Amino acid sequence: MWIDFEGIDGSGKTTVSVRLARRLRSLGLDVHHARENGQFRSRLIQGIRSLTRDAESILLAPETELLLNAARETQLLAEEIRPALARGAVVITDRGLPSHAAIARDVRGLADADGVVAFAAGGLWPDVILCVDTDPDVARLRKRASKIRERRLGFTGRKGLQGPRLARLTREALLRRAAADPGRWKVIDNTWRTADEAEREALRLVAPGLSLGPVDAGSPAPLPPLPRGRSLAEWSAATFDFARRIAERDPALAALLVAGLDDPRAAEIRDAAWPSQPQVVTWSIGGMSTAEAWRIRRSAAGEAPYHVARSLTGLEDADAWRWRENLADIAPDQILHTLSGLEDPRAHELRLRLWESCPEEGLRSLGGLGDARSWSFRFRALRRGRSGALAESLSGLDLEVAWELRGRMADEFPLSVLRSIKRVGDARAWAIRRRMAAYAPRQVLETMTGMDGPEARRLRRDLEQDYPEETAASLAGLDTQAAWEARERLVEIAPAGILAGLQGFGRRREATALAERALECGATSLRVLRKGLVFHLVKPKRAAAEVMLS
Repeated sequence: MWIDFEGIDGSGKTTVSVRLARRLRSLGLDVHHARENGQFRSRLIQGIRSLTRDAESILLAPETELLLNAARETQLLAEEIRPALARGAVVITDRGLPSHAAIARDVRGLADADGVVAFAAGGLWPDVILCVDTDPDVARLRKRASKIRERRLGFTGRKGLQGPRLARLTREALLRRAAADPGRWKVIDNTWRTADEAEREALRLVAPGLSLGPVDAGSPAPLPPLPRGRSLAEWSAATFDFARRIAERDPALAALLVAGLDDPRAAEIRDAAWPSQPQVVTWSIGGMSTAEAWRIRRSAAGEAPYHVARSLTGLEDADAWRWRENLADIAPDQILHTLSGLEDPRAHELRLRLWESCPEEGLRSLGGLGDARSWSFRFRALRRGRSGALAESLSGLDLEVAWELRGRMADEFPLSVLRSIKRVGDARAWAIRRRMAAYAPRQVLETMTGMDGPEARRLRRDLEQDYPEETAASLAGLDTQAAWEARERLVEIAPAGILAGLQGFGRRREATALAERALECGATSLRVLRKGLVFHLVKPKRAAAEVMLS
């Protein structure tokens, strides 16, 4: 029997598939999980996967993506799935041809995708497809929590660059296919199930095909009422109450909802999450210099120095510098990350001290810095060769030497070069944005945050239909009539982006009114509720909490 798990990133499909494999083995079955440890066994198969996941493969055409994914799955069929089925094993896969077919045809718009997938399958298809369905906002927060626990912060795959839109469209495509073929596809609603509950439900669904007899999976606990309010204060109070309630079932998610917020209600939620999620809680105080934040750092220093180091991002007080010195040799990459944009002599001394251990993080921390010592680090790195980190170190710099370096790296590191033109208004920067808009629209809009003018307005209008949230967020800081008209136009379809773009306007009446409208329009979205809390509670100069969750 072949059991395939499908779902968006963060849906829990990997966790549930691994737990099901272990459960079936405990029942005496021979089980072959194709990617149980997170990596394919075959170097060839893993190599194809790495290529398609590489963020610098942003220029990959949809047709190429489909053919590479189909090639990978065909090789997996030949090397592992067919031999395992031939010996009578239960085969479990975690995302395969069903997902690639849905994305290629229903999301990328490739009409011939199903034919390519059928050829790759060679007549063999999963007996059962378990679609692990999760609300995209919940999936995103769970994915973030997983990265925090696994110390994979800072890594974003190519698909992750496409953001909420891809997750939403993929989810819709998978659910349509499940509805069209209910005999083979089974949907597991995993938005609020615990891992134990999702495992039991998966076992219940596959039990008949394995002659295991009936399984009582039970039902997940009902979801607490979603927040409602009229004023910002009411919305915030209701969101805190919601987070407190879900902390009983998903403490990591609750801690992320209130990350970076200096409020007694947020502190209460962090206290509740701490016993089971110390790493997530420690990460969630990033940018905070309160008594509570330092208490958490002291408690976590022994077991989670990596996360304590990361939490110093954005801090420049004496305590933060002492902690950086103490943790520099324990978590050098994270300490370098916290130096981003800092020209302080102490920052340069730490860069020099840690350079050999983590040169790429050292380079990235130079973004926006044009002093002589920063350039000395760049030229030192260039002697070793070009890199994406070197390109990103040029972020925000509109100097001829920066443009000369961008020109030498544009073909090899297109995404990093694009990121390097953040808020740069040179004609060459606009040419890059126009060229990359078809491949990396979200990142193009991010480089335009706070920028105005004919080019910016034209590009926003070109992209706002497909990427309204990112378009709205890119208006941050703009106090022009055109910007406010754009916000009014986008508020109903892009409430999260509106709230992100309003950060910095304080309690201006028009900003508050628009924020309350955005909350009303996006009341079912955790992403919107989170951004509403940040707008209401985070002072404009200390918005590091929102940067962490971007």
